[in-house]
Amino acid sequence: MEMIASFAWSSILELMEPQTVATILIGAQIDCRQSKEIHYDGFKLLRLYTKTLDQLEFLQSLSNEKNQLASMIGSGIDFWSEPKSLNSSIDLMVSPLQEKDLRKALDERQIQTETLMDDVGR
Repeated sequence: MEMIASFAWSSILELMEPQTVATILIGAQIDCRQSKEIHYDGFKLLRLYTKTLDQLEFLQSLSNEKNQLASMIGSGIDFWSEPKSLNSSIDLMVSPLQEKDLRKALDERQIQTETLMDDVGR
């Protein structure tokens, strides 16, 4: 079966102009490179501090994406450390599109924040 597929592919390549084959291969290579690249320009790294059980539970639910805010914010938040205990710090990365909503939710719950990096993409 492999031999038949190999023969068919080589027959197709023989019928094509060399420039066409080169264009296809270069295009495929560029497309593969572009699809793997992820940019974090404008993403911020925040450190959050939990002092109350309510704050901790909110961050745990946000981390688990169990509440409405988490689904609204979607994949714009990436926890770098999980919220596990009171009086601990939690690091997370937030996208520029989701930062305003996240900060509003944190302010409403009086969760202290510190910006560790203004632009993760740099």
